[in-house]
Amino acid sequence: MRCVVIHLGRKAALWPLFANRFATKEALIAKFDQLAELRNGIRHSRSVDAIARKEGEAAILWFQRVLS
Repeated sequence: MRCVVIHLGRKAALWPLFANRFATKEALIAKFDQLAELRNGIRHSRSVDAIARKEGEAAILWFQRVLS
């Protein structure tokens, strides 16, 4: 899902479809990266440090706010 959204969001012609919901392309990519780091640590049974956990949790809250 992340790859599809970021790929579509990076296409200059398609970004206007996303721009009204997300602040900037860079912000969207940063939040997906934070979420991915947390998800990958959990999914692959790796330890997740406190910073990655908090950033992942913050990304979840950001997506909830933006998408609601």
